[in-house]
Order: sequence, then C-alpha cells, then structure tokens
Amino acid sequence: MRCYYLSFSALVLFCSMITSCEVPVDIEEDAQIVVQSYFSNDQDLIVYVTESSRRGSNEIEKIVENASVALYTGDSLNFITTLQLCKKVDEPSFYTTIDFQPEINKQYKLNVDVPGFSPIHATNSIPDTVSHLIEIVDNSLTVLDDGGGMFTIDFDFDVTIEDPSGVKNYYHLLFFQELIQIEEGVDGGTARDTFMMDKNDLFIEPKTKTLNIKQIHDEPSFILSDEDFDGETVNIRFNGHYNYNQGVYSHGEFLIELRTVSKAYYDLMNSLTKEETIPGIGNGNNSYYTGNVTNAGGFFLGYSSIYKRLQF
Repeated sequence: MRCYYLSFSALVLFCSMITSCEVPVDIEEDAQIVVQSYFSNDQDLIVYVTESSRRGSNEIEKIVENASVALYTGDSLNFITTLQLCKKVDEPSFYTTIDFQPEINKQYKLNVDVPGFSPIHATNSIPDTVSHLIEIVDNSLTVLDDGGGMFTIDFDFDVTIEDPSGVKNYYHLLFFQELIQIEEGVDGGTARDTFMMDKNDLFIEPKTKTLNIKQIHDEPSFILSDEDFDGETVNIRFNGHYNYNQGVYSHGEFLIELRTVSKAYYDLMNSLTKEETIPGIGNGNNSYYTGNVTNAGGFFLGYSSIYKRLQF
C-alpha cells in the first residue's frame, strides 16, 4: 500500500495546527474516541484517530489503528472512498485518501467506526480561496547586533485581503520563519538543515487597530471575519521581530499563509483565543478536543489557502 505524505511546509503547518487546537472539556468515566482532521483542496485528506484515557488513568492517549474511516459527499451521501491506515516509524499513524483530494465548495461527511464505540460522523466543506496581496515596506527592516553574535530582526509588512461581497468569510493568518543551520561534515563537506523557528520565538503583532483581529494565545496566528469589511479591500499592517544567533544560524524565508476557513473552523479557533492554556497531546490529563464531531471529541474542518514567501 502506498502512503502519501504532506510536503515539508504543509506538514509543518499541519502539525502546528494540530498542537494549537486542543480544547479541554470534561469527559465521562469511559474512554472516548478523538478524531482530528484539517482538510484542504491541495493535499490528500488526513485523519488522526486516537482513544482518550479513562478518568483517573495515567495512560497516554492511544493511536487507533483498527478503525474504519469512510468519506462521502453531497446531501445523498455518495460514497467516495475508504481511507487507508498509514504508518511511519516514530510518527503517529493516520488514515488518508489515496489519489483523492477534496474540492472547494463540496460538502463532505466523514464516518468513523471503531469497535466498541458508537458510530462517529462529522460534516464540513472547503470555502473559496480569496484574492489577496502581501507587500513589504522596503525601509521597515531593522537589524540589531548585540556584539556577541545575537541578532534582532524587526520588520513591518502589510497583508491585503480582497474580500468577496455578499459572502460571509472567515480568515486565519499564520506566520513562520525559517532558520538555516550549516554544519561542516567529517569529510570536509557541509550539511544544510532548514527548519521552522519555534512559534513561541517569533513575535507578530497587528498594528491596524480598526479591525477585530484575534490572536491564538501568544502564537504568530490570527483569525478575523469580514463582518466589518464585506466586499471591501482591507490593508492590515503587522510588525514582526525575532532573535537568532548568527554564529549558528542564518535566517531563511518568512512564510505567510492566509487561509479562508469554514465557520466551524473559525468557531473552534475563536474558542482558543479565550483559553489560558493549551494541554499537551497524549499527556494522560483526561482532556480531549471538542469541535463539530458527533459521538466523539475532535474536529473535521475545511479550509483553502494561499502562501507567500518573503526574504528579509
């Protein structure tokens, strides 16, 4: 069986989103199934299925590998495909479609059957991608050197959203900074390792105060709706800054993702802006995730997105 995996950038974004969307709720005495899936039109559908620990148990959440996961579409629930279990060494197993990617504006229903549990289902769709521009203010970049190799990068940039009229739209903006580490090998060669900076070390702040922009905790991640600008073009100014050790790293590209998201997606994110802490995945603390899934914890949320890579 073939397993299709996310590209590097998509995997980084997906994993970041998974760890950013845990909402603690009270659970019953028995264990419960948790289903997690963000799906888009530019990648195969991926679904994580886990079993939460029982109340008072010190066990961590277990990956469920004997589930039946099927995908349907339309009001008449036309069968599309059965998702296949995909395993990788040292990574959680997941269920995925093979040679199928969801389409924009189609309603999808996910059915999950796990032996010993009630049938689970969830419904959502992918909204249209909006047109947008991202611009850099040329003279905004400031580089500060502390004399010991630590550099501070401070910059301003604008995100412009061209919002369609007559349609209720919800948006999620995510920001990432690449770091590049180059090491000399034993044979005299060099190894180049590119990875994303820890989201807690990248500070992004909206400077436009006229819009209701909500931050997901202290992360470089923001949601907003078009309630105040339906059918208009809006310009949002952001300031960003981060530190890095030039003796160890060089800074790579700055990645911006603008997602147009479903109402259920926005509602879950909005609940996260009100939480003080985020529990860890699989830590046996009797918390799981709540969203738009019936007979289970979790979420099944559609979005479309556009990326922009910039170099400061």
